[in-house]
Amino acid sequence: MLIDGSYAKNDKGDITYQARTKEELDRIAALVRTAVGFDQKRGDQIEVVNLRFAEAPAAPIQEPSGLLSFLQMTKDDIMRAVELAVMALLALVVVLFVVRPLVRRILTPESPQPAAAALPGVAGAGAGAAAADVPITLPPSQTAKMIDMAQVQGQVHAQSMEKVGELAERNPHETVAIVRQWLQDAPL
Repeated sequence: MLIDGSYAKNDKGDITYQARTKEELDRIAALVRTAVGFDQKRGDQIEVVNLRFAEAPAAPIQEPSGLLSFLQMTKDDIMRAVELAVMALLALVVVLFVVRPLVRRILTPESPQPAAAALPGVAGAGAGAAAADVPITLPPSQTAKMIDMAQVQGQVHAQSMEKVGELAERNPHETVAIVRQWLQDAPL
């Protein structure tokens, strides 16, 4: 088994290699023998040799401390920042293209609903007489327009019926002749 020596600084501050002593090698050999279950009767052999493995380790890099340690970014810090930026961008897109239109749709009604307050003489509880006389007008909806059109058609129909009635009263003999002709022409 090979064991590296130790490294220590000399008077000039340079790191120098120092070989292990015979006592250190014997203690390491004894530890190895107990760890592996050494048995000399089986022919087990353990030899511990001191050998320099590589060049002296470089002086440890002094990492900045204090405020400078926060300013230096590692690869993990950069990846985390990119991840947070992408998440923020996705959240902004969701807010602009999903949440904002939904909120607008909820807050702005599609068409105004007819309310009881739009009728004259209807007022909320506790309102004065002056408020009850002032009608609240809403912009016309499609339903209100259709009701107005039906009323106009009804008035035209009523006027037509009134004129037919007047003609029938003025000319009763002609009216009876027309009705008889309709009855004869009607299919049975």
